[in-house]
Parts: sequence; C-alpha cells; structure tokens
Amino acid sequence: MLRNWFWLACGLIGLGGTAATWLLLPREREVSGPLEFIIKIVVYLLLIATIATFPRCGGRWTWLSVMPFVAFTGYVIPRISYYYYFDREQLHAGEFYTHLYLLLYPGIVLTTALALRVGGAAAGRVVKVAVMGVLIVFSGFLDVMWQLVNPLDHIAETLDAPHIVVIVGRPVSFTEAIWFTVAHVPLAVLLACLPLQRWMQIFDDQPDEAPPGAGGTQPPAVQPGGCPLAENQHEPGTAADGGVNLSVVAPAYNEEAGIGQVVDEWVGYLDTSNWVRDWEIVVCNDGSSDDTHRILAEKARTIPQLHVVEHAQNLGAGAAIATAIAASTKDWVVLTDSDGQFPLSNLERFRPAVVAGAHAVSGCRVNKRDSFVRRLGSRMSGAVCNMTHSTSYRDFNSIFKMMPGEMARSMTLESCGLSCSTEIMSNLILRGVSWTEVEIEHRPRASGRSSWGLWKGARDRYLFVRYLATRVRLIHLGLLRLPVEVMA
Repeated sequence: MLRNWFWLACGLIGLGGTAATWLLLPREREVSGPLEFIIKIVVYLLLIATIATFPRCGGRWTWLSVMPFVAFTGYVIPRISYYYYFDREQLHAGEFYTHLYLLLYPGIVLTTALALRVGGAAAGRVVKVAVMGVLIVFSGFLDVMWQLVNPLDHIAETLDAPHIVVIVGRPVSFTEAIWFTVAHVPLAVLLACLPLQRWMQIFDDQPDEAPPGAGGTQPPAVQPGGCPLAENQHEPGTAADGGVNLSVVAPAYNEEAGIGQVVDEWVGYLDTSNWVRDWEIVVCNDGSSDDTHRILAEKARTIPQLHVVEHAQNLGAGAAIATAIAASTKDWVVLTDSDGQFPLSNLERFRPAVVAGAHAVSGCRVNKRDSFVRRLGSRMSGAVCNMTHSTSYRDFNSIFKMMPGEMARSMTLESCGLSCSTEIMSNLILRGVSWTEVEIEHRPRASGRSSWGLWKGARDRYLFVRYLATRVRLIHLGLLRLPVEVMA
C-alpha cells in the first residue's frame, strides 16, 4: 500500500511540475538560472521515481511506453524541424533548444525507463538507466559532441551552454567543457556500482508463486540471517558460544617450499585456541609434481588430525577445494590457501560474528598483498559480481571463508580454477545467505610462486564471471533451475 501511494504522489507532483515548467517558466533558454535549474532537475527526478516505482509490471502494460514515444515523435521532432528550416527567429530565440532539451531528450530517457519497468525490470535498475541519461544530458557531453561531429570550420572559442553556465557561472572554453564532462564520469561509475536493486526491493512486485527456477516448489524455510538449515540443525551461533568443531580445508599444488611451515602454523593456532574445541586439517594435494606429497605424508604421520587427499593429476584449485570439502567432517568448515597468505589466526576476528549468529563469514582483505594486476582484476570482477547479485561486498573473491560444514558439503562446485571462491560466494547468495564480511590480515606468499598466469588468469576470470552473470540471469528468468541440493 505504501509503495502505491509513493508512486501516485510522485506521479501527481511530477506531472504538475512538468506542466508548470512548460507553461510558466520562460523558454528562451532551457535553463535560465539556478532556481530554474533546480526546479527542472527535481521534476525530472520525480518523473523517474514515478516510473521506477510503477507497481504494474508485465507485458500487458507495454503499450504505456508507446504513448510518450508517439507524443514526442509526433510533436517534438516535427516542431524542432520547423524551427530549424523555416522559423529562424524562434530558432535563435531558443525555442529549438527548449524543445530539444525539455521535451525530446527527456522523452527518450523516460520512455526507455518506462519500457524497462513495464517489461519487468527492477526499480533500482530503472533508476540507474534513467539517472544515467540525466547525467549525460547535463554533463555537457552533448555540447562537446556538437562541436566535434558537425562540419564546422573551427571550434568555438567559448560555449554558452546554459546548464554549464548555471554551475560554473560563465561561458566556458571548449577545453573547459571537456573537463566539465569528464568530471561527471566518477558520478556515472558510482551510480553503476550502487546496489540500488537491493535498496529499492520494496517497490518490486513479489509473486505469490515460487520463485523462478524453483521447479514449482516452495523455497526452503530459513532461520534469521536467511540461511536454509537442515532438519534438527541448530543455529551456528548457539553452538559457537562454547567453542567450535572445525575443519580447515585447503588445496595444495607444488607448495614444497612452504607447506610444512604453513601446516605447523595452523596446528600451533588450533592447539592453543580457546575457541576451537575439536579440529582437523584436510589438504588436497592437487597432483603436485614436486615434494608436496612427501612433505604432507610425513606431517600426517605425526599429526593425527591432518588428512591428506590426493588427485592423481592437477585438476585446479576449485576441484581440489571441492574434494577437500567433501572429505571434511566437522560442524564448521574454514576455507583457505596453503601458501601462507591467510593466517589462521584471522579466525579470532571471525569469532564475534559467528558467536552472534552469522551463518557464513567471509574475510575482507583490506590490504591485499598481491600484485597490482591481480588486485585490479579482483576488484573489477568483484564489482561485476556485486552488480549481478545486487550486493555490495568489498571482497567478493576472498577464499578465506567460514561456514557450517553441512552447508559447505551440500554445494556443487563447477569451477576448476581459482575462481572457486567467487563461485562459493555466488552459490550461497543464491541460497539466500547473507555473508558477514570481516576485515582480515593478508600476507605475501610465504614461499614459491602463484600458478596464476597473467593473461590466462585474466581470461579465465573474465570468462567465469561472465558465465556466473549469465547463470544468475537465467535463474531469475526461470530458464535455469537451481541445483536440487540448494532447494532441499
């Protein structure tokens, strides 16, 4: 009911403001002063809010998007053509630009937004598209391009663009206009990264039937925090008050130089921690060609809690993680690497969140000790994954995670390579799990070198993130079902 009133209020005020703007304000220039500029921006945003919160989504309302299209193609385009070819006095008086900026361009932006909304797009996505259009028209981009794409003898020394003059206070040079446009790029990037879909979910229609891809069954019952729990399973927080039973899970590939030291460090923490009651370490030797197998076997003879599983050939970090998870037995599972970059003492930072009842905790590397290229790739792929899932996690790709054992062992992982951490994050989000992010320490590799190659790694990351985005989209469209174990 509230969202219906909000939509109606925005619509009435927006339409009234549109009429007042067109009929009462002077039309010699599309923007004559700061107050007029503010009024028109507010009216613009009200119309965007009206469209974005329109409650009746679906194909049967598509005809609505045709009406404004007919209006501005049937009136505005012939009108500005008349000014340009016949009525030169009105052209120089500003009527041409008034129609262009106040009717034609807003008509294009708002019609696109309306078509998205009645086609079923989320309110947040509609706002992103429409506001991006507003940014473009008021950024000076059109004024700069007018100088560049038209066959002019020379570029004007000064541009008297009204919306720029209102902000800057004077006409600007062509170079200044370019900088004015470029200054809007960070705003566009910020807008693209904001999780508006999640923030505006209240305005999206919620179907009474099961969600797309659920095969007609009802979604699993969830406990506070959004995590499906198995029958007779207690909330993790209640078990964590007095300590946890922990499986430390890691892949290992050609780590002979440092694996022994890393295992000793893990054992040292687990033996002395007053939070870990019972523990095991499960390492999957992923077909290493060096002495990793021998070193792990020697450690296992002296450390009963160390279990080593083997791959006859190298299958990739994702496959090794999946094998190690399947071999784990404890109530909680911690995922990590065997290169020493993630101190196991980071679990002390997880402890408050787990005790408070968090169902899945992910480590956020605030000071990543990786190369610039790897940090850039991780940040870019994380931004894409956040946009795909309408989330705002700071470190989507961190492998250092803690979750209930049954939850971890119920996952089906498809990734073979280093993108497994991204896939795990995505899988649990699709299950309705809200990750709790905790800042952790991240160190340089203890020894050896990463198997992640620059070009191959970048290609693999790009292809896998694109696959995840397509998969999530197909699930939302009902063209792909969630795995059976996710729905159970």
